[in-house]
Amino acid sequence: MNDPLSPSPNESSTPPRPCCTELRCKTMYYRPDERPGRLHHSDTQTYWCELTQDPQGPDGADATPLACQPGRACYRAE
Repeated sequence: MNDPLSPSPNESSTPPRPCCTELRCKTMYYRPDERPGRLHHSDTQTYWCELTQDPQGPDGADATPLACQPGRACYRAE
C-alpha cells in the first residue's frame, strides 16, 4: 500500500516537513530523508524535544512537526 502520509519510505511519500532542529523521533535514525529540522508528520509517531527530553517543549506545548514551527519561542532553525 502506498500511503503518501506514511512514515515509511515509498515512491509516493511526501518529503519531510521543515520543523525545529531540536525535535526528534525514532524514524529520523533510520530514514535517509529525515534529519534534525526535517521530519515527516504522523499521528501515530512519538516525538520528543531534544532540549527537554520530553514530548513537550520548554514552553510546555506538544513537540510535533506541526507545532514546532517558526513563531514558537523555543524554535531553532537549521
